[in-house]
This record gives sequence, C-alpha cells and structure tokens, in this order.
Amino acid sequence: MRKYIILGLLAFGIILYFGWNHQKNSARKITAVSAPVISASPLNNRQPIPTPSASSTTSSSEEPERFQVEEKENTNVEIDLTTLGKVMVYSQVNDMMINYEKYVGQIVKMRGNFGVYQGTDDQGKPIANKYYFSCVIQDATACCAQGIEFKLKNQLKFPDEYPEVGTEITVVGQFTYYKENGIVFPELQNAEFVS
Repeated sequence: MRKYIILGLLAFGIILYFGWNHQKNSARKITAVSAPVISASPLNNRQPIPTPSASSTTSSSEEPERFQVEEKENTNVEIDLTTLGKVMVYSQVNDMMINYEKYVGQIVKMRGNFGVYQGTDDQGKPIANKYYFSCVIQDATACCAQGIEFKLKNQLKFPDEYPEVGTEITVVGQFTYYKENGIVFPELQNAEFVS
C-alpha cells in the first residue's frame, strides 16, 4: 500500500511540474499555421491553426529586442548540421537553443521541414502578416522535434514565394537571438534557402 501512495505522489508531482512549466512558457502568444507533416508544434508547444484569411486582426504588440551581430556572408559555413546523423543534429540544435549565447554570430547550415507560425494578440486572434518561419528537425525516432526560426535576407511574399509547409528545406544564416515578452528565441538572420 505504501508503494502505491509513493507512486501516486510521484505521478502527481510530475503532472504538477509539467502543467506549471507549460503555463510559465506560454507567455508568447504564437500559433502554428497548418502543418500537415509536423503534427505537434516544435516551438514552445504552439498549436496548428488554419491559414488566416485576409480579415485577420492586427495588434499593437511591441517589437522584439534583437541581439545585434556584425553581418557576415553565408559563404563560410561554421556549423554544418546537414552532415550530422539524426540523433546528433537533434542534440546539436537542442544545445543551440539552450546555450544560444556561445553560437551567436556563427554561420549555420541546417536541413529540416519548413514550418510557419503566426503571431496572435492577447485574445489569441491571429495578427495579420506576423509570421515566424522555421526549419524544424526531428530526432531519430521522429517523436520529438526542435526548430530554429529564420529571417530571410531577401523578404519573400508569404505564402506565394515560400515552400509548402512541411517541405524539406535547407537554410544557411547567421545565428543570433531575440527576446520577446521576456523569452529568448534563437534565429538565423540574413538566411537563404540553398540546395
């Protein structure tokens, strides 16, 4: 009987921790644009939503605080994630998300699925033309996903000039990060799609 009480308390503690942790990380109001290949959102448990219509609402959200780096050309790749196996690339991206400061300024090349996430206002309504683009990689068992946002050097019109959501892409860009609503988000700036 004592064993069942201990197991019950342990299960309750785990549920309490993950429930509290989810609420703590949900300060950024972002949802994913429909992603047929990516079943669960890799960026802070964001949920897929249908592609917004032209009647989406706007919000006066504050601009994110961006970490400034000296711009470099994308020709000299310093971290090539395309050469790593699935376990190693997932581990490397995870380290880049956690220890983002040690990667700032480096040119990164990565391959994964194209993901799009739309910003929402405080009421959860989509904000017109506020999109976050990402390259999402999965681990070897395809149970977990991790993505890095990117901002293209040459702004393209979404969705017309972007790949279809879930399509495999390769991007190269300079690693940096920004803070929005007190949360750090790593990203590749001045990024380009490459073959």
